[in-house]
Amino acid sequence: ALARVAAAGARLEAGDAAAAGALLEVVAGDGATPEPYRSLAALQRVMALGPALAPAEWRAALDGLAAEGAPFRALALEQRALLQLDAGETEAALADLRAILDAPGAPGGVRDRAQRLIVAAGGAPEPAAPADTASGG
Repeated sequence: ALARVAAAGARLEAGDAAAAGALLEVVAGDGATPEPYRSLAALQRVMALGPALAPAEWRAALDGLAAEGAPFRALALEQRALLQLDAGETEAALADLRAILDAPGAPGGVRDRAQRLIVAAGGAPEPAAPADTASGG
């Protein structure tokens, strides 16, 4: 699975998104591959192919990846928010961006981008979250 993901990355760097998407689709659909790798491949496929996908397929893939408890939920919410902003669905995008801010495991960089996108989309900036003292950080 990792070799295919790496090969897909090489295809993307070479400008062949379709070939990269095909490799990533194989990994995402391989039931023998552990779940986090399948989800990662599915997310990378959506990001690589983006507008080349049918809008319904693009949205369905992101909906599944953005489900509560999904391993890359924050990144999928970010991608779905971008799709929604592009479609003029500002309120739905703002809801997804706020969900990122509320997600306990969302990476700092994704939170920062979500905060900036909220402001860019005309939403009110969220107050800074207190530091997580329970995890020692």
